[in-house]
Amino acid sequence: MIRRRGMLIGIAALLVVSGLVALYLSYTRPIGLPPTGETLPPQCQISEALKREAHVSNPALMAQPDPSRRELVRHTHCFWRQTTDRDGADRRLLGIHVYDHGDSPNPRMAAESTYNDQRQPHEREVTGLGDRASVAQAEPDDNMQVTLLVLRDTRVYKVIYRGADRGFLFDRPYPVEEGERITKQVVAELMGAQK
Repeated sequence: MIRRRGMLIGIAALLVVSGLVALYLSYTRPIGLPPTGETLPPQCQISEALKREAHVSNPALMAQPDPSRRELVRHTHCFWRQTTDRDGADRRLLGIHVYDHGDSPNPRMAAESTYNDQRQPHEREVTGLGDRASVAQAEPDDNMQVTLLVLRDTRVYKVIYRGADRGFLFDRPYPVEEGERITKQVVAELMGAQK
């Protein structure tokens, strides 16, 4: 009877340990998506070094202006996501919006309006980028999200960097300093490329 009871306890312990190991392996598996091979327009291009630092390498174009149409606002929207087995285990997503008002009847006023419409709650002003800039941070779910908004001439740049660092069993928001550094570098590269 005691021997049988010991064997049942041993089997139960083995099942619990096996379940915990399976849960841990599932949780720590590489994340990301297979490479898309998409080519993004210049408004979304960032350097290889910056992609490595941001842990993103997988492009996805969401919206792009139609060059055959005259649009008052040319909005380009793209993402840089993680590639499976390439960008690490910590989750990251980089979103880029570029609003170009160059074809508007009053381009500067239109750009100012877009900048004001895109502002975030609890933002703070940033100096050294464009004509006006602000940054906001939020912690939706277990993620950190940093949103940088920059007005330069007739363009508005909105860069969103979102993600979390993986722990043993739970994710935790990445350091806000990382998000601010990455978003500022993205905007600096985009503005430098579109002079």
